[in-house]
Order: sequence, then C-alpha cells, then structure tokens
Amino acid sequence: MLTMVEMRERLLPTLLGLALIVAGCSADGIEATPVDVGVLSGALTASSVAPAVPVTASRPAPTTTTTAPDPPCMNAGFAFADENPEADELRARIDRVFDHWGFEGHDVSVSVWVDGWGEIATHNPNLRLHPASNQKVLTAIGANELLDPTASLTTRIELVGNDLVIRPGGDPTLTFPRLLEAIYMGLPTIGTSIDRIIVDATEYPQSPTADGWLERHTPQYVGPLSGLMLNGNRWSPDAALIRNPEQANGERIAFFLRERGVEVGSVFVARLVRPATGTTIATLQSEPIGSLIETMLRTSDNSKADLLLMELGRVTTGAGSLATGAEAIESVLRESCGSLDGLIDDGSGLSRENWRSARSLVESMVAIHGTPEGELLRSQMPVGGVSGTLAGRFGGPNAGLVQAKTGTLFTARSLSGWAQMADGRDAIFSVIVNGEEGTLGGTIAAIDALVREIIVDPEALADLSEQLPEPISE
Repeated sequence: MLTMVEMRERLLPTLLGLALIVAGCSADGIEATPVDVGVLSGALTASSVAPAVPVTASRPAPTTTTTAPDPPCMNAGFAFADENPEADELRARIDRVFDHWGFEGHDVSVSVWVDGWGEIATHNPNLRLHPASNQKVLTAIGANELLDPTASLTTRIELVGNDLVIRPGGDPTLTFPRLLEAIYMGLPTIGTSIDRIIVDATEYPQSPTADGWLERHTPQYVGPLSGLMLNGNRWSPDAALIRNPEQANGERIAFFLRERGVEVGSVFVARLVRPATGTTIATLQSEPIGSLIETMLRTSDNSKADLLLMELGRVTTGAGSLATGAEAIESVLRESCGSLDGLIDDGSGLSRENWRSARSLVESMVAIHGTPEGELLRSQMPVGGVSGTLAGRFGGPNAGLVQAKTGTLFTARSLSGWAQMADGRDAIFSVIVNGEEGTLGGTIAAIDALVREIIVDPEALADLSEQLPEPISE
C-alpha cells in the first residue's frame, strides 16, 4: 500500500521535470459514454509530440487496517448502534441479503448507519477495495468545501508580442469550436501571421494519466489530463495526444488557423516559466463550478471529476495536479472529522490505486450529515427512479427515496449515499463489491436488494429472491 508520502515522493520528479510523464489509461468508466474520435483527428502525428518517460504503477493488495482519526474526531458523529429491536430487525434483514448470489465469490464491504441509531449493519466494513465512481463522493466533498460554487473555470487568450498565448483554466467542458470561434473573432487584432502558439501549462504540472489507470480504450472512455482540455481530450486515438495533450491541442489549433490563412510558426508548451501578460483577445468561462459538481455526480463524468480534483490542488497550492488535489481533500476530511482511511489516486474512480472501505465512505458522509455541506452533497446525488445514473433504479413507489452515487468498473460495483426509511429516518450507506472481470453480472441486483431492505416497509416487501433474474456474464 502506497502512503501519501510515498506517492508525493514518486510524483516529485514530475512536478520538477520539463516533460510530462506517461502512464497507462483505463476505459473502465463504464458509466462514461464512448466518443467518436474520428471527428477532429486531422493532422496530428506521433512525430509532432516528444515522448516522455513512462511510470509503472504498483497495485497494493486489499487490507483491513484502519487509520485512527485524530483524538478530537474519535467517534464524532458516528457510533455503533445500541441494542434496539427496530435496528436489530433491520440488521437481520440486511444480513440475509449477504447470501444473495450477486455477492457470492466477491470481495464485499458494507456499512449502514441510521440517524439516531448509529451503525446498524456491516460486512467487512474496513476492507479497502476499489470504490469505482464512489470516489467522486470524496471529490465532491472537497470541491463543495474549497471551491466557490458560483465561480467559473476561466480560459484566457492573449496576444503577447506576436505570440498567441492560451492560458487554460482547467475547464473540462471547453471545445475546439468554442475556442476557435473566440480566436477567429480576434483575427483583426491577431493579424495574418503569428510566431508561436504558446500553451501556458505552468499552473497544471499534471502527468496525462493517474498512476493506477490501465492501458486500454484511452481516450475512448477518458481523455489524458491537462489544464487545456479540448473536447475532453478525446478527439483522437493518436498516441501523441495521450503523451502530451497540451502540445497536441496546440498543434490542432495551429492546423485550423492555417486553414483560415493565418501563418503559424510553431507551438510551444510553457511548463516552468509563465509567459508574460499581453493583450486579451478573449475570455471563456465554464458553467458555474457548483453545476459542474452536480453534473459530475449525476452523470458520473470522469473528466469533470479529475479536473475538479486538479482545481482543488491549484487553488490550495498553486499547482493543479491529482496529488495536490488529494492532499486538499484529506485536509477537508480531517477538519470535518471524516475518515482518512484509504488512498486517493484520482478524482473519478478509474484508478486501480484508489482504495476505500465502505465504513470510510459512510464516516465521511456522516461527518457532514445534517449540515449545509451535507445537504448540498445529498442534493447533488443521482436520485433513485428520477435522475442521473439512478433514473432506472429504485423507481415506482420507491422513487426519490435513494440519493446515492453509483460506481461501475469492469471489476467493481458500488453505491454510496443517503436513503430514507419508511419511518422517515435517514440512513447513510455504502456497498462496495470487487471481483474478476465478467463475474459481476448479478451484483447490482444484490446491491439494490440490500438498499430496498433499508427503504421499504418490511410488511410491504415481497420475496425478492423469487423476483431477481438469473445471473449473467458480462
């Protein structure tokens, strides 16, 4: 298991070096929509971008070791349930679901906490597993606390001498058409010839991939990371884009300008020295950060999650990277009495070096339950039977009772959030399941059966074992 200190030591050469580090990318964000990469792939060639040094990520084994919180936070807002007939009955019903075939043969971590009762049901609650997109819950907790929800991520285009300088703001929604339109409108000022296109990357010393991403289907499911994200950095399958997205995006901008009759000398990515300030040609703003966070949770948008994590690092340290963003989230969890047990390698949950237990996630949500921060997070979640990735689950009479984040990898399924019980009590739960590829076909049915035990009046529950379909292979 890599500690945060060890991870920072491994990333230090990246922060100081001139070149981006290359690691493998993963397509395991099954909730993400594949993109047609042929639309803008154009004149990009592998020779236009210099390769960087690859990093090989190790994969730690799951562990049940927990990290004790600081003494002032010991058991703050979180306690085991005392003997209680109602709690005992719910616990017994949940325990029976652990025999569901959808859990069979897999690593399963479960924690269920009920307001006023405490933690009432567990199954390997401290087992660290890959949380999949439930990692986005932690990203949202940090972003809601440290970022202004009304602010926007701003990209600036400037003319410095005869250089066109692009100062990215880490906007995950920026597209080529929008950026190029702004540049074209500035052509009367820019003129018909520029010496260089300079991409200012000084505030985003992030390698294109997280340590724990795998080498498959990139950029089909997730684009390489950079402060300048255009079309999600998923516009070409070329290795040059994956190795050095800032350079590749700059080359593509130069291609379009030349098509418009503008002479462009070269493309340069500034990494260590910030380019001088010049005449502003255009300013492009994202939608408000609060809206980005909600969309990230509702639709499980990987790019938004990872760029928000980088933004957390930028506003707290001046260096926008996954590592500095992880440190920012840990600071928020520490101050709110959330759980520090686990490892944050990215904001999206794609990484195989993210490790979290169900109890760790529940403790972090319980720590803010009933506060404005907790109510905000709850309101941003997908809603069962209503919205986002839960629109097709917990519908009918149960619609609106579950507000939770889904998680789907080829090797993981998860669900964490809030549920309203029949008596009106709030429950906070987390279910994380890890298994081999192709073996998790019945896992969502098992997870949903467990959550239905929380939200449905026991007298109204049918025999779920007779209603569930037979297991299928992916």
